[in-house]
Amino acid sequence: MLAGSLINFSKEMLYQMLIQAAVFLLFFLVVKTFFYDKVLEVVDKRQDAINRDIEEAERNRKETSELKEEYETKVEKVNEEVAAITNKATLEAKKIREDIISDARREASDMKMKAGQDIEVAREQAMKDMKDNIVDITFDIANKVLDDTITSEKEEELFRNAIERIEEAEYE
Repeated sequence: MLAGSLINFSKEMLYQMLIQAAVFLLFFLVVKTFFYDKVLEVVDKRQDAINRDIEEAERNRKETSELKEEYETKVEKVNEEVAAITNKATLEAKKIREDIISDARREASDMKMKAGQDIEVAREQAMKDMKDNIVDITFDIANKVLDDTITSEKEEELFRNAIERIEEAEYE
């Protein structure tokens, strides 16, 4: 009944299928015998190379991550050092500025005081010179006016009176 079934096989077709199956089995055995191990070896080597590359990539990623953390730590430390140095320099600059201002004020005060003292000395010298000149002029005038009629006692009294009046005028 097979002959009347849906698939109708002829003898020729059946022989061809058997021959093809035999050739396939023979091809499979030849490939397995000569090439399968070599193909598996190549595939295994390739798989090992891929695994090594993955492991190396993972190591490199970890190393890169560690280096990145180390770099960030160093950068942070350098930034802290820069901030500390900047703060120190700023404080030193402020101190130097304050010292310069203090020195300038002290020098200005000293110069002002010295100028005041110099003025006072010059004023006292001018007053003394003026007093001496006035006394000399007074004597000259008194001598001319009185010419030799005044005695030396009278001259001394006039001289003392003139000095007293000059001193009184000076303090007023």
